[in-house]
Amino acid sequence: MRRQVVHIPDGFLDAKTAVVTGALSVAGVALALGFEHLGGAVLPAPLAAYALPGCKSPMVATAVAGVVGALVVFGLALVLSRVLVPRPAGGDQ
Repeated sequence: MRRQVVHIPDGFLDAKTAVVTGALSVAGVALALGFEHLGGAVLPAPLAAYALPGCKSPMVATAVAGVVGALVVFGLALVLSRVLVPRPAGGDQ
């Protein structure tokens, strides 16, 4: 059986296609090597299922979990932007 090689030029795949094909590739390797059963959560979710200890209202718990999640993501983006974006050489900001 002859192998065919397909070349995909850089920039041909959009982000969604790249993520899906990457995830499928990782899953395929895990299946081929026989360690797919080892997959799972590395860390426990801090607000799993949007449940808040001590909060009896599911609507309030969901709203608080959403706000906390948004603030965490904003904070991470802010920190990463400060670390990764180069500053002007003259010191002007």
